Amino acid sequence: MQFWTQDQSRAFREHVPGHRLYALFLLSLCGPRRSEIMGLRWSRIEDGTLHIRRGRVAVGKDVEEDDPK
Repeated sequence: MQFWTQDQSRAFREHVPGHRLYALFLLSLCGPRRSEIMGLRWSRIEDGTLHIRRGRVAVGKDVEEDDPK
């Protein structure tokens, strides 16, 4: 497995602002689980800080929401 150097990570972060998927790029660098990303809501941003309080997972044809791990 290869990892980015600090310089590579910095270059990426400087390049992506303005891209339509910018928020997802930032999330990918923070390490949340897929279920935590799926449970995000705009209402969970307080004073510029995103709080991960719920997760969503597919169970058969349904989607269930629960506390994150």
